[in-house]
Amino acid sequence: MSEQLLACPVRRRSSALGWILGSLVLFSITPSITVFLARRGLSAFEMFFLYSLGSVIFLSVINPFIGRAGRTKMDYRTLSVAISLGLFGYTLYYCLYLVAMTRASATGVPMVMMANYLWPLFTFLLMAIWVERRAVRLLEWVGLMISAVGVYFGRSSGITFDRLDNLQWPLLALAGAFVWGWFSSATQKWNIQGIGSILIYNIVAMVVSGIWLAVSGSGHLFDHPSTSLIAMIAGMIFIALPTCLYFFGLERQPTAGQLALFNLAPILALVVMALWQKVPMGWPVWVGVVLIISGIGLARMGRQVVANKTTS
Repeated sequence: MSEQLLACPVRRRSSALGWILGSLVLFSITPSITVFLARRGLSAFEMFFLYSLGSVIFLSVINPFIGRAGRTKMDYRTLSVAISLGLFGYTLYYCLYLVAMTRASATGVPMVMMANYLWPLFTFLLMAIWVERRAVRLLEWVGLMISAVGVYFGRSSGITFDRLDNLQWPLLALAGAFVWGWFSSATQKWNIQGIGSILIYNIVAMVVSGIWLAVSGSGHLFDHPSTSLIAMIAGMIFIALPTCLYFFGLERQPTAGQLALFNLAPILALVVMALWQKVPMGWPVWVGVVLIISGIGLARMGRQVVANKTTS
């Protein structure tokens, strides 16, 4: 009987790998979908509205059928905090990221993506300072510095900084990475997690982006019905679905090594972008990717040292 009980968490951790890999692959395709839709005429806020609408539909349908990952108990306080996080975290992040991705030139897109992939480092730092109330370890600072150098090397051969419009989009993506780090830390600090919370975030995002389109008069969703339908389906498959897979994986208590697979997201995303959207990738891009992943790895090692001391 004891062997059966011991085997249960082992099997759950093994199955976590499949959920995490599925989430990783789908999330790595999302940037290419964004560039594809931008090239077909959708603006950032049109895209955001359709992504959110697709996600709300998908999560509303699946929420009653999933397990504990979606059973977030929502009292008045939790709901109000979730709405605030949806507005100042989830929605703000996607606004910054999608504007940067859709406005950057083809040669600037890789650098925008790589600046955005600094979000794990900002999460580590903000978790340490704000949530764990501890000093940031040297390895965490070194990891951030190495990854920042990686973003610089991530310039493809065609982008220069002689004009502000070449630099503002990577900076906007960097701001988005910081916002997501704050958002991730806040969900941990206030324990607002689960698929039910993600549904609330997407409802907030859909309302905000819809109001923006209505007020600005920039919405042309019905001018390109096929493109709009693709964007809505993309929200279901490449945002809502991988989010569900991610939480299913977390529910099975994955190992640190399994979670570290998400560090490979920059490589997969850039490879898909190069093969599908034909975005030019010079050698500095790949040097930058290696430096970013190395920096994240060092920062993760610093966090692991703290975790080991805490458990011992």
